[in-house]
Amino acid sequence: MNRKKVRDIVFYLHRSIGFCVGLLLIVVGLTGSLLVFEQDFDKWMITRQYGIITP
Repeated sequence: MNRKKVRDIVFYLHRSIGFCVGLLLIVVGLTGSLLVFEQDFDKWMITRQYGIITP
């Protein structure tokens, strides 16, 4: 195997693995944000659906 072929294979693997790990980190970050701000999203959705409720 020549160096260029090995370099191309390693570059392709590095790019593919980086893309998969990046997508995984995006999913983890978004779901974590949704869990942290769950109460705020609930309040926002209730306000949007029913308006401001005053006791």
